[in-house]
Amino acid sequence: MSEALAVEREADVVEAVRAARLEGVKLDIVGGGTRAGLGRPREGRRRLSSAAMSGIVFYAPAEMTLCAKAGTRIEAIEAAIAEHGQMLPFEPMRPRPLWDCGDEPTLGGVVATNLAGPRRPSAGAVRDGVLGLSLVNGLAETIRCGGRVMKNVTGLDLTKLNCGAHGTLGVLTEATIKLAPKPEAEATLVIPELGHSKAIEAMTQSLLRRPHDIAVVTAHQQRLEELLAGSGAGLVPWPEAPASPGPSGAEPGPPSHPPT
Repeated sequence: MSEALAVEREADVVEAVRAARLEGVKLDIVGGGTRAGLGRPREGRRRLSSAAMSGIVFYAPAEMTLCAKAGTRIEAIEAAIAEHGQMLPFEPMRPRPLWDCGDEPTLGGVVATNLAGPRRPSAGAVRDGVLGLSLVNGLAETIRCGGRVMKNVTGLDLTKLNCGAHGTLGVLTEATIKLAPKPEAEATLVIPELGHSKAIEAMTQSLLRRPHDIAVVTAHQQRLEELLAGSGAGLVPWPEAPASPGPSGAEPGPPSHPPT
């Protein structure tokens, strides 16, 4: 079992990294611990946890920009921005149902791993929504990169470089992200008993042909599941939509959407 060291401020991170560097000790950087099984086997003898370093630094709803400390839980951020009809521009991966991890992802962990959920094809990666970062590098130096607007980089983009670096380039302390407007309505469409090949084909066609935004589309257990997002008027449920005709000689494709 490695030593555990919890930090609450950026200054604490600087001291922890400096001490580890002088002692020649490798650090194992953790947040919520939801991605502990990913990547190479951990070699750090001392765990550095950013879970206690939490809180929203600033939130500007009109500018659709938010900055929060690395240990801030994703669910806390989503609750705060939902009050203003906004949401994260990316889909945070929530591994708890997959491998029964014990906690909620943190902002620092999501950015450090750059792991997005099933909305990745339509919404983009986590790194696409990150505007700026604050971190402490291996020399115990504080680095701030990026800013609060999209076009804020000249030369090497350290912000994008640290997204997905798993903390190997520095300990993330803060992240500034852009936000997106939340859809007025969402509707789920499930097409059962398609079989694997037809489910994959239907999933591909749904991403290419749908008039609505596809929030999530998955094919598993021989069925297709779609989460549609858009205006309330455009998401009219229909109980038994007929299959849309496929190309000549081909099997019918997935059900088509009702007129809006």
